[in-house]
Amino acid sequence: MNSALVCRRCSTRPAVWGSPARGVWHGRHVQESAPNRRHVVGYASNKAVVIKGFDVKDPLSQIEVLDLSMPSPAVDEVLVRITLRPVHPADVSFAKGFVSDPSSYSFPTVLGIEGVGEVAKIGAGVKGLKVGDRVVTLGGYNTEHWQQYAVRKSSDVFVVPDDVSEESACQLYVNPLTAIGMLDILDIPKGGFLLQTCGTSCLARIIEDLAKHRGVDVINVVSRPEAVAELKSKGSDHVVLSGTGDLLERVKDITSGEKVDAAIDALAGSSTSEVATAVRDRGTVLVYGALTSRKIQVSVFDIVVREISLKGFTLPRWRSEDQGRVNEKLKEVISMADKVFVPWSGEKFVLEDAKEAILASQARGRGGKVLLEG
Repeated sequence: MNSALVCRRCSTRPAVWGSPARGVWHGRHVQESAPNRRHVVGYASNKAVVIKGFDVKDPLSQIEVLDLSMPSPAVDEVLVRITLRPVHPADVSFAKGFVSDPSSYSFPTVLGIEGVGEVAKIGAGVKGLKVGDRVVTLGGYNTEHWQQYAVRKSSDVFVVPDDVSEESACQLYVNPLTAIGMLDILDIPKGGFLLQTCGTSCLARIIEDLAKHRGVDVINVVSRPEAVAELKSKGSDHVVLSGTGDLLERVKDITSGEKVDAAIDALAGSSTSEVATAVRDRGTVLVYGALTSRKIQVSVFDIVVREISLKGFTLPRWRSEDQGRVNEKLKEVISMADKVFVPWSGEKFVLEDAKEAILASQARGRGGKVLLEG
């Protein structure tokens, strides 16, 4: 052990690296050797949750926790020590192989769409970032966040201020940008109405907060009777129970007979048809999920006579259309986090318990977003 090496962040010696000291976790230390070469120490390996292959019927059977080699940043890249990650439905869908070209993937592949962490090492040419910055990164359908260390392009890394909680910070990409993207597409005027299914979901809560921030009223459709009181206790003004056959009448009562300007549907199947009836003529139904069916049912009358527009939304496609816009939107999201909206956080699991975390994330009425730490 070279006792002359000192942590550049807190001046401690290697003897305490990897253990708690003065309230700070010292697992991400950067040291300088004689030629001033910077490298990460404190972890012998990079623990990661991987899949060995796609499996539609039993994705959990393909999941393993491995110790991978430590990545190193190249020019204009940074090494991020990821500390907390959400478990999204899309993470499970990826493990099942719901991708555009399954043959393009090699295995094992690390899971995980997003997370929060700290900059552990900086490559040459990086500006505006420093070791120790707490950051989130722009992702895609799968950007391998279920590991302890990951290399990212510096242009895809965004600093998160200290007044945003760790639980909120790890959820600033997928759901908030999805919410903003869909609301921008729908462009509902101030004073207008939006209807959304799966009103108790983590995404739906963010959509409602951001819609209200824009002056738009929201009608939440839920499937559990107890969810009506639950959402109203958290500030939702309009909550309707599905499956009762009176959605249209309930919507007319709330909107004084005008129906809603647009609707967002996460279910597909017959849900889309029911939702469309509650949308005004020439309004829009935006479908972003297929929780009950991989097919969409909708009345010809609503499409042809009433001229309802039926559209789909995926975050990767929306992001690819204008990268500069997405960068600005993520900065906007970070500025509103824990102020305009607060992501709903739930139970935490360690990386080694990823299978249990996935099962918990799929439990009906589970509460907030399941998180993976470590």
